[in-house]
Amino acid sequence: MSNLFRNSLILGLLFVSVIVFRFVFEAKLKTIFASIELEIKEISQKVDVSKNKKKQIENAQEELRRLREKQVKQKKVLRKEDTSTITLDYLIILRNLIDRNLKFDFSTQGTKQENGTKCNEYSISGETSLLNFKKLVYHLENQKPINTIEKITMESFSSVQSDSIHFTLTFNSYFDIGGSKSELIKIKPQKFPYSKFSIFHDGIHLPIKNEKISQNIDIQRSVLVGMTNNFILVRDKDIIQKLVPGDEVQYGVFKSINVSTKQAIFRINKIGFWENYILEFQGGTQ
Repeated sequence: MSNLFRNSLILGLLFVSVIVFRFVFEAKLKTIFASIELEIKEISQKVDVSKNKKKQIENAQEELRRLREKQVKQKKVLRKEDTSTITLDYLIILRNLIDRNLKFDFSTQGTKQENGTKCNEYSISGETSLLNFKKLVYHLENQKPINTIEKITMESFSSVQSDSIHFTLTFNSYFDIGGSKSELIKIKPQKFPYSKFSIFHDGIHLPIKNEKISQNIDIQRSVLVGMTNNFILVRDKDIIQKLVPGDEVQYGVFKSINVSTKQAIFRINKIGFWENYILEFQGGTQ
């Protein structure tokens, strides 16, 4: 074997060794870099989570501080704890301040958080006068415990007592471990700002004027003169008109016929509350 061939062989082997070493080294570097990038990504995610938690804690602390400032300004007090029993006892105290005959159903809707502060959601429903209901709302808004009214629905249910309503009221009761014990919060009678005269009285209490409505029969001045299972006959002044359930009347609709009691039932809405109006076959109204 000549020197030239031997030297060429050695150089060839060295070249192949360098290529293999470079390939193995680059592959190892890629693995190391990928591992480092994955670790960096995991650390970044942990940092982001920590930042979010810190921000949530800061927001909760700020909201609690804001609520405490508000309760100081408005003489409001955050309860230390709240349960359905505590709130029901509180509502009974308010009821006794307003009218002991005010009856209502009470239900718990669950616990939630509003801007970091815990609150229980409750619902009460019942029947009372519009004035008593206004007083109940006023007490909930102005007594010391922090409650927020979330939803109110009202519907007139009696044509005999025009100010009687059926109501449903949903409210939140807030509490925090740093608040005051319920038994230390004093409940005082509130002077309800009732005004005998209101400049909005006509707009609220008088029927809506509408040309289309006025063209329909006025049930409240009509007399029931005939009845079958499918239709009734009513007389408005000197005009007799046939009505079937579903027909429109002034401010409402003819709802149903009760042949056994000789009554025709209507649903009327003159001022924003739906109420039943009943015509009896013998000419009387209820």
